[in-house]
Amino acid sequence: MDLAIVDYAARPPVRAAALRSSGNELVFGDTSVFLGSPAPSDGDVRARRNAALAFDERPYLVTQKGRLFQRAYPDINVIVDKGRYLLVSLSPARAAQIQTSDEPCFKIEPVTGGRVVYQRMASAPASAAMVTRRAALPPLSESVFSDALAALTGLPTRHSTSLGYLDAIELCRMRLTTAGCTVAVEPVPLPGGTTRNLIARATNAQGPPRVIVTAHLDSVNHDAGPDAPAPGADDNGSGSAGVIALADALLAGDVAGDVLFALFGGEEQGLFGSRAFVDAGRHFDRGAVAAVINMDMIGSINPPDDPNAARLAVLIEGAEISRRLVDALSAAAAAHTRLAVTTSLQPFASDHLPFIEAAMPAVLTIEGEDSTNRFIHGGDDTLEHIDPVLAMEILKMNLACIVGYVDEGN
Repeated sequence: MDLAIVDYAARPPVRAAALRSSGNELVFGDTSVFLGSPAPSDGDVRARRNAALAFDERPYLVTQKGRLFQRAYPDINVIVDKGRYLLVSLSPARAAQIQTSDEPCFKIEPVTGGRVVYQRMASAPASAAMVTRRAALPPLSESVFSDALAALTGLPTRHSTSLGYLDAIELCRMRLTTAGCTVAVEPVPLPGGTTRNLIARATNAQGPPRVIVTAHLDSVNHDAGPDAPAPGADDNGSGSAGVIALADALLAGDVAGDVLFALFGGEEQGLFGSRAFVDAGRHFDRGAVAAVINMDMIGSINPPDDPNAARLAVLIEGAEISRRLVDALSAAAAAHTRLAVTTSLQPFASDHLPFIEAAMPAVLTIEGEDSTNRFIHGGDDTLEHIDPVLAMEILKMNLACIVGYVDEGN
């Protein structure tokens, strides 16, 4: 039985969890899983936690947004819970049934060996990757972030095909124009309607962008439907307000010429806006793009299971093509922030994915995942769950990395 590595004990520079397999036992991190037989007595247990799988069950890896898989399948046995990543046990027949569902918010796959699903990083020295050569970063404005977020969440909904979404597009267009951008708004077809993408660059920008900064602007209420309240404060007002705050800082610091800013619609329906942007290819030269930084949920502190663990945490998720960018962001976090960093090279279900599929180095930066936000995709994703301190730390990490890439290209 192969095993997906889903846990990481922070013992740098090791890049994989310690694991072993013996007979019907799989051991990884702090958990033993016993296949087809009950767990041994307490005196025989070699790990802190144990789980027995029924005879016809197998372990599967789940990647989810928020807690949406657990919300949809509360009866499924979760063996290891790392928020965005779960190890679950279920029968192959049940797994096949779930795998055939048309659900953009989670995926389920058999575990496979030799793969690091996620790892918790030790603080990386600044020399470990390219970071900004400047003595100081352009200043980020918390008020620019908070004001934009409050305005976006003040709309009843930002569902991709709603009037509220058009209001959100106009709100962001005005703010980015005021900051010094030239802005284009482009239609994106959806099943049953049309949404919009917003594309912005510094007015004096010349040549193709070296860095692309993105977020999805739409929100959704899955349970109550497209007309129901969907304030989307964390998902993804926080990322959208983050794009505006980064644009404001980079433009004020006169380092935005190599950066393109994009806000996408249709993400909640299946990454329609970002796929349309990448497929069209009108706003960038694929070979010139050194980094794509996507922000999706950067404002909610999700207390980890370990009360001694860091509360200010970020997950940096990319793919093998993104490894240098992941390392650069990790180094920027160590040099400029208090963030605890977790990384993954298993991309899923956000707007970094179409760029990766098009062979561009892209990452998702998202709030720490150990006890992932339970309020998204409903009416309770409100401002009261946003911590601007966390958001500003993630934005500072992203800003330092962006400036580093701009410096490197000049």
